Amino acid sequence: MRLLLLLLALSSLSTAQANIREFVRDYEYIPTPLDTIQSSRVNAAAELKREMLEEVGVYIKSVTTVRENNFGDFAMETDTVSMTAGVVSFVVLEERWNEVLFYIKGSMKTDPEQIRQIINGLADNLEMQNMLRESQAALGDAQRLIEELRAANGSGQKPDQRYRRLVEETEVELRFQEALSAFLFGDLRGALEAFRALAEQGNARAQTRLGRMYLLGVAVETDYDQARAWLEKGAANGSAEAMALLGKMYESGLGVDKDIDRALRHYYRASDLGD
Repeated sequence: MRLLLLLLALSSLSTAQANIREFVRDYEYIPTPLDTIQSSRVNAAAELKREMLEEVGVYIKSVTTVRENNFGDFAMETDTVSMTAGVVSFVVLEERWNEVLFYIKGSMKTDPEQIRQIINGLADNLEMQNMLRESQAALGDAQRLIEELRAANGSGQKPDQRYRRLVEETEVELRFQEALSAFLFGDLRGALEAFRALAEQGNARAQTRLGRMYLLGVAVETDYDQARAWLEKGAANGSAEAMALLGKMYESGLGVDKDIDRALRHYYRASDLGD
């Protein structure tokens, strides 16, 4: 009996593994005088991930059926790359630098059944869709401006402040997408720590996500003091969502004295910021 159960378990495991498809691709990034080894690494990873997301996104659409609703079907049809960034994880397998080019090899694994479940959950989560969409747009904008600076660099100038800032923005978006992906895959602790690392570097969206997780007790015990501290940082850095959540805390008396007037001030300021 035990042998039969073991064989059945191994059979199920083999079937599950057989359904997993791994995409492995590589990319060679040719640096300009603007680049350092770090900027070359970031730009190479961003370009390789973009190419892989396009390919993997087409595959995901071909093997999954998204439940029809107001959000998900539209998202996968029109924002394939953005949504795919949330349902797969990009792993660097190899990288080499020789000052002439930066070589990178990466992997994305897909399990159709698992991805189908995540996409159908994502279909009803407009907030998460918007975060993925905004992150991919910001990543695309930064990469476009980087390419413009690279193309205009015919004089062999050294890295300038604008170029470094765009590379930093690219790296932040790549890390933010991985944090969102971890969250969607149910790795809540991993997502928490990824958001924390970005939040400690001053990223307003990560500060807001971290504050929200403490507020709702996601992957951690509910901690209103930590929630308020991170949300205040996010609000100070321009997050309308963080400002609105602070308003909710004062409206409901969550870890603070209930104060409707103060709550309203936060709501008004959130509205001014864009929510």
